[in-house]
Amino acid sequence: MASDQLIEQSNCALAFSDIDIQIPSDLVFERVVRESAVFVAKYLGFDEERVGDLQLAVSEAVTNAIEHGNNSDINIKVGVKFYIRAERLAVKVTDQGHWVEAAHTVERANDDIDMETRLEHDMTRGMGIFLIERLVDNLDVKSSSTGTEFTMWFNLHKGSEPNDPVSFNIELQKADQHLN
Repeated sequence: MASDQLIEQSNCALAFSDIDIQIPSDLVFERVVRESAVFVAKYLGFDEERVGDLQLAVSEAVTNAIEHGNNSDINIKVGVKFYIRAERLAVKVTDQGHWVEAAHTVERANDDIDMETRLEHDMTRGMGIFLIERLVDNLDVKSSSTGTEFTMWFNLHKGSEPNDPVSFNIELQKADQHLN
């Protein structure tokens, strides 16, 4: 049965649900997370452009976690948590590595060479965070001695603001504690 049919026939209430996925640090498994993101986004009613934004941002974050965070060590897991809410979705990607001060990298993404110049000079590597920032409604990156955590927020309609981003962040922290 196609995923679109499953979504249409689903009677389960996914709103206010959380999904936790652990994958080995091998790029082969990035597709599992990417396809899961598409399924969830379609279930929530994201339009095709938003589904594409989510798919690319999640793919880039997971790829960064695999390659930079966990150095493609298949014995180290990448964690991906989907926090599903009625009008928005948060996706948290975690690794166990210590790579190039991820939070600092995000801060300087706006200062990096613009996209046109990168493409003109075939500088396509290293654009993950640059792309993620432009595809999500909100991004929070935390690095610690135990790894890096990317939390990306996607509203149902691009550019719309969640009702209360602070309380939503607190809600995610509580949900995260419940999952652990």
